[in-house]
Amino acid sequence: EKVDASVIETNQYTDKRATEVVEQMQARLETFSSIVAEKIEQILASAEFREKISSVVEEKVDASVIETNQYTDKRATEVVEQIEQILTSADFREKISSVVKEKVDASV
Repeated sequence: EKVDASVIETNQYTDKRATEVVEQMQARLETFSSIVAEKIEQILASAEFREKISSVVEEKVDASVIETNQYTDKRATEVVEQIEQILTSADFREKISSVVKEKVDASV
């Protein structure tokens, strides 16, 4: 009985102490979280941070515009080359000649 009572008392003390430690850790975590949140808000609100973000975004946009322009230039060159090939092809000239001849014949 004495051992059982001692074990129960020890378990109760351990439970109580564990609860206290958990509560202390939760309080510390809340304080830490609050401090971190405050620091993050300060950083986000700072002009230096906004300038850095703005600079990075501007660089990315500039790079994207340059890339888009290069693609557009390349594609336009390809289209012009394809049109030149069509216009200089014998098949195209024959078709045009045939259409012109039909129109001339029809008008005569």
